[in-house]
Amino acid sequence: MMMLLYLQLWTTLFPSGVEGTALFNRQDPGLAQCRQNFTTDVWTLCADVLAQFHLSLDQFTAMNPDVGEVCGGFVPGEPYCVARYAEHNFTVSEDGSCGWQATVLSTCVGSEFGDCCGAEGRCGSGEEFCGIGNCQEGECLGGGPYSTDGRCGRTVNYVPCPPRFGLCCSQDGLCGNDTLSCGAGCQYGNCISTTTTTSSSTRPTPTNPPGSISRDGTCGYARGFVCEGSTYGGCCSAAGYCGSTEYHCSELFGCRLAPELLTRILDCVHQSNSGGGHDLAACSSVCKQWDYHARPILYRHIALDASNMERFLDTFDRQTDPPYTHSLTFRLSYPILVDWDEGHGNYYAISYRLLDRWLRRFAEVIPFMTKLAALSLSVVPNESCKLLRPTIAAILQALPPACVDLELDTNGHDSDNIENEFEEPSVTEDSLHLCGELRAILPRLQHSRINLRFICGALVGNYGELGFEPIEMPVMKQLLVNCRRHWSISKRCPQAISMDEAGSTSWHSVIHGLRHVVDRGGLRPGAEAIVLAQTGGDSRDQAQVRALLRCDVAERATWAFPMAFPARPSFEGKTVYYVRTHKGGFIANGTGLLQDILEDYSWRTTKNGARLPRHRIGDIRVQDFDVVPEAEWRSLWPRLSCTLWTNEKETGLRLIEAEKRTGEPGMVNSYDELRGLVESTPDGWYRPMSMDRALLERVDRSE
Repeated sequence: MMMLLYLQLWTTLFPSGVEGTALFNRQDPGLAQCRQNFTTDVWTLCADVLAQFHLSLDQFTAMNPDVGEVCGGFVPGEPYCVARYAEHNFTVSEDGSCGWQATVLSTCVGSEFGDCCGAEGRCGSGEEFCGIGNCQEGECLGGGPYSTDGRCGRTVNYVPCPPRFGLCCSQDGLCGNDTLSCGAGCQYGNCISTTTTTSSSTRPTPTNPPGSISRDGTCGYARGFVCEGSTYGGCCSAAGYCGSTEYHCSELFGCRLAPELLTRILDCVHQSNSGGGHDLAACSSVCKQWDYHARPILYRHIALDASNMERFLDTFDRQTDPPYTHSLTFRLSYPILVDWDEGHGNYYAISYRLLDRWLRRFAEVIPFMTKLAALSLSVVPNESCKLLRPTIAAILQALPPACVDLELDTNGHDSDNIENEFEEPSVTEDSLHLCGELRAILPRLQHSRINLRFICGALVGNYGELGFEPIEMPVMKQLLVNCRRHWSISKRCPQAISMDEAGSTSWHSVIHGLRHVVDRGGLRPGAEAIVLAQTGGDSRDQAQVRALLRCDVAERATWAFPMAFPARPSFEGKTVYYVRTHKGGFIANGTGLLQDILEDYSWRTTKNGARLPRHRIGDIRVQDFDVVPEAEWRSLWPRLSCTLWTNEKETGLRLIEAEKRTGEPGMVNSYDELRGLVESTPDGWYRPMSMDRALLERVDRSE
């Protein structure tokens, strides 16, 4: 019955079907120089925008040419520019002066003094000049200039209010956080409520409590007015207006559709195999009732990448949307620059800075997500990207207390400076130490997966004069630290080298620190403390086999899994990897899936792209893994092989197995030993050096 009703709803409202739309509407390229964009609702009129932002029709059409001379092209639900930057030709500052204090109109960008114009009218760099609320112009953090003197609104080009003055712009044009600033008359920001003035002669309308008879024809939705007894009609439509037509009174359209039924329908749409998020966004634009019930589903698990981060920031409502968000996922790569040319400078550096500004803005938004339980920030494998460590630290510091699951996987792309080329000497003892930032929040986390360019034992303790002092992680269920770096392992953090006695690698340092945590009882019973690495292999002696290492510090045991490289089915396809584990052999297409096998799928990706710990998935649909058991893959591609399989077929023996190491450090077969595996050579066989000892040949007994 429910599905029949759903089909009736769908075919009635969308007789020709609905194309999936993006989570947020794409802004027109013509809005690139816009100072403030405003995303309308499907019930917003052109006149409403003009009244709310005190614009004339000529001003509005000049900023939004597509709407036409009489607003005939205005499309409710689309974003529009309501304030833009003044058009000036700036010269680069030659004396360090800038902003309104300078006698010559100039910019700091490209000057020798720094790329940011500080509040005092001097060019410089760093938080004092570029920080939010300190920067007038230039490469300001937070995506653009904020108010530097507490003024806001129409008279100062609608600059946003920074935290230092308060996030609300009052009707008097002053930033603040009190009820006078955020209450009635609040122009923008973290407003408690908003009212739209349509005429200077209009008298204030008394506020009616929810459930009272509508005085203005609006009903249902957030305000809760009822139509029965009103002069507009006795039925409340799904769009939130009183009337008496079939549209207003039909159960298929009106607010009398059971909310729990509508919620289940929308949830089914979101869980669909393809386009669930896009289709749900389309549903939310149908009417107010559908939007009201779709938003908690749409914003529950948010997945963002470089293509939609800015749109999300521009349209996310800090007042109404944050309580819905339970998880936030970033899949990062460099943003595509549409209008770039060589005169602008280095393409990648500009792109990296743009990404950094977006992430800085998210550091301001995340504290409002009070119910955020999981954050995943990872770099897309094999993509060019650069993440500044101070920005990562700002995001970690912004996490609300409710956040108990964290995935931080920079894939080695975290850096101190956008300009450097990831050279080892570029990281020093003065660099920001991300291990210390993570150590501050690990005690409250339940699931954590960490993969950084540099990592050390300081992740789980302090190096002091009396030795290593571990922290406690009383609620941690699984801590997974990845020390793999391409085909080797990552380095220790420079800040720990002078104090760390565990060895020269991140693998030894992290295991040493976690061993102290376990020995001091810093983990709950049954908790996992996993460290991953990769080692071994020799191109001149292919009997020496690369191995993936998975150390369970709580059990003091490490599994070493041998790897091989079968021929790939197609020339254009990804590299094929074979891993032989204690649970069987598996084929993975690509290094990302190789990592998933080693981690035992500790974090999963849902259909809408959100990343969650495996134990949090429940009935949420997840993406399929392109991992195939060995027997199945070999039956599909019987003519494809690798040297290991060829040797095993020739000898009739299994020549290598996964190996469990349980010896204490310093002993034979130690669990912290960085050692690969060796493919055995049976009696009667040998490995010719001419083939780099790869393929076995029989010993000629006749000689």
